[in-house]
Amino acid sequence: MSILWGHRVLGPISGQRGGTTQAAAGGGGSLSITNNSDGFVLGATGNSTKISGISTLSNTGTGFIMSDDLYITGSSHRLFINGTDHVGGNKKFQIAISGGLLNIRALDG
Repeated sequence: MSILWGHRVLGPISGQRGGTTQAAAGGGGSLSITNNSDGFVLGATGNSTKISGISTLSNTGTGFIMSDDLYITGSSHRLFINGTDHVGGNKKFQIAISGGLLNIRALDG
C-alpha cells in the first residue's frame, strides 16, 4: 500500500501531477491516469487499464465544484443541502420539484 496526496492506494503509484501517469496495477499490468490535475475527481473510462480526471468536477479540499450541468435522478428526485435556519441553527433542507413547483423544506434533525 502507498500514500498518494494523503490517500491510501494499493500498489506503487507515480506522484507526478498533470498529463498522464503510469502506475502498477494489481495483476501485474499497468494503469494509466489521463487528465491528472490537482483536485480533479477520477472517473472510469470503460478501459480496464485507464482512468481519467473529470475536468468539470473537482475537489477543492473544502467542497466540490461542478462546472457543468448537474442532473439528479432516481425514484425520489430530491436534493438535500445542509444549512442554517433563521436563528442560525443547523438544518437539513430538502429541495424537490413536484407538480412543476420548486419546494424547499427544512427537515427536523
